[in-house]
Amino acid sequence: MPLRGCDVPGCSKPVPRRHGGCLICSKSFCPAHTRSPSHTCPSKESNPDLYHQRHAAIQQQHLRTLLHNINTAALLSLASGLRNGLSCTVPALDQGPAAAAAIPATAELSDTECHLDLVFQDGVVWDLRVLINNGALLPPPVQRYIFLSEVFTLKFLERTAVPAPRVYHHAWQDWPENTVGVSFALMEKIKGRRLHWETLSKPARSKIMEQLADIAIELEQYPFDMTGSIMPSDDPDVIVGGFAQVPLLRDALRPIGPFSSLHASLRAIMYLQLDIITDGEFMSLAVPHFLSYLWRLQTIPDLIAATNSKEGGPFYLQHASETANHIMVDDDGNITALVDWACASVQSKEYAFSSPPMLWPREVFLRGDNTLSAEELEYAEAFRHRGRADMADLVIHGRKLQRFLFALGGSWTNDQAEFEALFQGLRQAFVAEGDEAAAAAAAEPYASWSERAIAQDSVEYPQLHRLFSD
Repeated sequence: MPLRGCDVPGCSKPVPRRHGGCLICSKSFCPAHTRSPSHTCPSKESNPDLYHQRHAAIQQQHLRTLLHNINTAALLSLASGLRNGLSCTVPALDQGPAAAAAIPATAELSDTECHLDLVFQDGVVWDLRVLINNGALLPPPVQRYIFLSEVFTLKFLERTAVPAPRVYHHAWQDWPENTVGVSFALMEKIKGRRLHWETLSKPARSKIMEQLADIAIELEQYPFDMTGSIMPSDDPDVIVGGFAQVPLLRDALRPIGPFSSLHASLRAIMYLQLDIITDGEFMSLAVPHFLSYLWRLQTIPDLIAATNSKEGGPFYLQHASETANHIMVDDDGNITALVDWACASVQSKEYAFSSPPMLWPREVFLRGDNTLSAEELEYAEAFRHRGRADMADLVIHGRKLQRFLFALGGSWTNDQAEFEALFQGLRQAFVAEGDEAAAAAAAEPYASWSERAIAQDSVEYPQLHRLFSD
């Protein structure tokens, strides 16, 4: 069952997983209605200036509604009770209707949440994180699932030496005991600023990578026997449940997982991607992507043979961010915390400790070239300097799983040539050094390979015929 349906009256088509939601009109659209008389909002591509103007205006509208819905007295009473009756205030809420305009559209405000300072009488500041309601976002059950997984991931991290914000209290909007009126969390206020990797000098980058290596080694001390995402539990033991990631949801109420076997996990992930494509939750190049997932299904045995995480793990926690802005740093380049743990998951050791995406040579990667960046090689050396050649090897050989699990739930690209380059990179990543036969097979042009694949797979997977007719 698709995650979302088109909001155009009379249309029953699904909305693509990674696209389709309009942040201006707060509605979702299938590919046929994304640009149609039924949807006339400006887009970033067609009119970027007007789009950003309208987007900023609607963002302020959502924020005004959000702030209006907060029961300030209940919030302050709750926070005060958590600190033995110490009085507190939220300065932004004291400004009345002007509060929304006073909050800049920066790190404090996004399309999904707003961060406000909650200040105690003794000067201690907490982060009041409030979720924003927007019809263009994910269905409420999905938002709740991802939110609670993040909260309990942070609670798990409190047991470790990984720098991350503490959660003092959390509540969902429709919980009977929630008198504040919105979905929110009271969290530790992290000092520092978000990291901008592109602007860092080489010594500053080296310092960050050294610290990330230490964090990875710390996370390695906490193996799990299941792969999935951390879930809410009153049990002192950490519970791993289904994946709290949009590409890994069967529908709004059913994630896939957890799995005790990496083989079962990867097969379930690949089959779900096939379903997402055949259900119409895909934006472009459906047939090529479908064939790529079939190819990946066939390579799972070879992939598993080269991993340490098999039946019963071990599996390890991995942050989901593809950029560096989840890293908070002080003026001296010290990491003060890793934030934004939404969609974090427990993965195989080879994937969890491969290089962070922010280190990848992006343009080289998109061309299908599996050459590691200078930063990736330096990151591997950081492990070697710590006597962890095994962890360094995970970085050096990480491209196979990175390619295998790249951009799930949506199109790699809308461009056929770029898709072919990415698929070529995936196939090349599975060629063992010195295996000339495999290298020759991986070098086969996409056109001839896909023609053979369609002929071979269309009997077992009749969905291919439907994709051609759509």
